[in-house]
Amino acid sequence: MRTLSAAVVAQFYKQQGGYAVPALVEITHGVEGYLNPLRLVNNTEAIEYGGETYYPYPFTFDPPDLSTDKVAHGRFSICAVDQMIAKIVRSTEVAPTLTFRAVCVIVGGTTIIEPVAQWAFTMRDISGDEKAIGATLEYENRLMLDTPPLEYLPQDFPGVH
Repeated sequence: MRTLSAAVVAQFYKQQGGYAVPALVEITHGVEGYLNPLRLVNNTEAIEYGGETYYPYPFTFDPPDLSTDKVAHGRFSICAVDQMIAKIVRSTEVAPTLTFRAVCVIVGGTTIIEPVAQWAFTMRDISGDEKAIGATLEYENRLMLDTPPLEYLPQDFPGVH
């Protein structure tokens, strides 16, 4: 649970207001010749946040289902009309990562940008065509890795017995 400032809570409870909740996405890919990470926002204008510029680009984000008992995955789809994202995704040798942030932008006398939610994912099962590219967003895959059991050996812990 995130603690929100009084200004953001007041905007959420207003009958009418001047605020928006855009989604900021950072895609880290490791491909030379392109911005790394790509910083995108599903907005009509660029947004400055955390000293970085997020550029407008159409995408959809379906967050993981939080109501299940298992680790759920999200879904990400992005417009591929200019094929830039497709070139990056096809030429990377490591799985791209995606960091999603929802922020509240309050427009008024002074513009306030405050984070509301954040998730980090690894992009898997990437597919697409000339219109859109989609990916499964794998959340917290460390829970699915095999790890060897720990053994207690007295020589490894001298002074504990």
